[in-house]
Amino acid sequence: MLGGESAVAQHWDWIGARHASLRAFCVLLGIGTMWAGTGWHAGPFLMLGGSVMISVFSTFGDPAWIMARLLIWQVCGAATSLVLKFGLWTHSGAEWQTIVIVIAGAAGGGAVDEPSPTTVGSMGYAMLLLISQPQYPFTAGFVPTLEQTIAVILGPFIAYCAFLLIFPTTAARRMTGLVEVMRSELRAMASARAVVGNSALWQARFCTRLLKVIRWGGKAGSARNAALEEGFEIRRLGHAIYLLRDLRHKTGVSAGTLRAAEVALARLSRDAGRSEATQVAIERTARRLEGDVPALAATLKRCLHPSVSLSAERRS
Repeated sequence: MLGGESAVAQHWDWIGARHASLRAFCVLLGIGTMWAGTGWHAGPFLMLGGSVMISVFSTFGDPAWIMARLLIWQVCGAATSLVLKFGLWTHSGAEWQTIVIVIAGAAGGGAVDEPSPTTVGSMGYAMLLLISQPQYPFTAGFVPTLEQTIAVILGPFIAYCAFLLIFPTTAARRMTGLVEVMRSELRAMASARAVVGNSALWQARFCTRLLKVIRWGGKAGSARNAALEEGFEIRRLGHAIYLLRDLRHKTGVSAGTLRAAEVALARLSRDAGRSEATQVAIERTARRLEGDVPALAATLKRCLHPSVSLSAERRS
């Protein structure tokens, strides 16, 4: 435990989670309605494929791109399965021959698969093993098997369309959403009347989010530098909020300074430091604080203009 806290506050990507849940709800509701309405015997395979793809891959930076590549290998695995079933299994004379054919088919797929077994190309193996279902003697009809295969392929296809159309997810969007989450936390910190938690915990959570911003920024390209600058600005504003709130419990702080601090906090709770008026309100508080507690005033100024304040301290 840190600073007497009973539980460590973790980072939660509420925006991404909300988008993922709504997307999954729409997809599964659509698949379930179609299945219930038609009574299609391959409906369970479609529901299985759709639920897995729409949930597992929602955490990727660009799930639509991943899903497009995965769909190709799903088709390859499905085609291999059909060849095994109706081209080779019909000629097997024993169970062990059927098993050997499946192993040979998987090995043959590996020859054209991607180099690493951990890439999306390995999903071809999953498709092959999912719909092969080795049995001897093989008695399934071609049409039901083909429908089952199509149902499994439709899962990633529907997920691909959903990732493109329902809250499209890219690295740039994830990065923007994460910055907005940090801004929202600033508003909550500034507006809270009670204790908002340990400063060290907030800083640790912020660093986690900033690392995620850097990660998404590496994939987003040109938007990275702007997001990083905004992230460091949010960090400084967060420290400023803690300083302004602490003034309520400091001795030697005048009533005018406290009123200025409350005005600054009120503005921060509305715009999270985005407006020039909020910056002016914090600066006004720092100027008033110079006559009460100069050390805190210097710290508060560094939250707004770190380079200028440090240069002034070096000159003095």
